[in-house]
Amino acid sequence: DCYRSLKTNDEKTSWLWHSDNVPSGVLKVIFLITSSDEEKGSTKFLNKSKTNEFRDVGYFGIDVKSRTNSFKNIANRYNINYNPITFLTEPGTCILFNNNNFHKASPPKKEYRDACTYFIIPSRFPWHENLKKVSIENIEESPGGFPLHPRLLEEE
Repeated sequence: DCYRSLKTNDEKTSWLWHSDNVPSGVLKVIFLITSSDEEKGSTKFLNKSKTNEFRDVGYFGIDVKSRTNSFKNIANRYNINYNPITFLTEPGTCILFNNNNFHKASPPKKEYRDACTYFIIPSRFPWHENLKKVSIENIEESPGGFPLHPRLLEEE
């Protein structure tokens, strides 16, 4: 996906804490075309152990309606100490992360932020062999751009 994030005060969907609910082993790459900072927007991340602490108290962030902009209240209620990781980057930077861990984008306060995102999908077969079995049409028609059960497609 390629997208431009415009200046906004309306924090919704990706601007809220969430995980992408993708098959285990899938990684996401964000390729930043513009800089990423507090003024032009950035992405905040929690590591796996902190993500699991919030899941243990009932926060999953998959359903958009249940997402939160801040973990402050949940963290205070359950005595969770957390410190999100934020990368302030230059154009051309790539960030590789496990998108099943909690993350949230911050909207630009001025100008805009341009980025492309890619999924890295694990496969037991060389990519060109697997693509023949799966077909690009199947991948592009699947929600999020990846098959729901990639291993089942590999075995067909």
